[in-house]
Amino acid sequence: MRSDARPPVRNQRYSNVLSFVGLAALLLCVTWLTGCAGVSAAGSGDTTTPHLSGRLSSATMGLPYNGTISVIGGTAPYAFRLTSGSLPTGLTLSPNGGTISGTPGKSGVYNFAVGVADSKNSEGSQSFQITVNTVGSINVTVSPAVTSVSSSGTLQFTAAVANSSNVAVTWSASRGTISSSGLYQAPSVS
Repeated sequence: MRSDARPPVRNQRYSNVLSFVGLAALLLCVTWLTGCAGVSAAGSGDTTTPHLSGRLSSATMGLPYNGTISVIGGTAPYAFRLTSGSLPTGLTLSPNGGTISGTPGKSGVYNFAVGVADSKNSEGSQSFQITVNTVGSINVTVSPAVTSVSSSGTLQFTAAVANSSNVAVTWSASRGTISSSGLYQAPSVS
């Protein structure tokens, strides 16, 4: 009777091992296929085609501008070109580096597309936008605005500069003297 009881146990163990191996193989295949489908669908695993990226900041009319477009994928060296639209007046696209630079001469919103080709003639393109703002008028406020200073007297002046990154002030006086910090000394009057 013992010989009759053992064979079914062995067959059951063998069957369980085969089921486990089959299930593991199936899970491995499904995982692999899902991973491959995800890469193809998303395109993120594509390193053969160059993809452009970059966030171009706004520019200010009359001030130097520099923005860079980056390439992901493909094979260097890259060649950049404008494929549609136009850059702001005064800005140019470097055909070898993907840099947009210059001094914008006109305000507005500029929409354009840049294309790139790599050394294997694979191509990609992307749309971009640069907004060119006008320069606000520079305001200088001197305090006190109106005053009287007695003969040989002194008075401290201050200046506030608005709408400019250059807030340095150079002081001058037609009569008397004034220091670089705005301390005025009136001339001696008899």
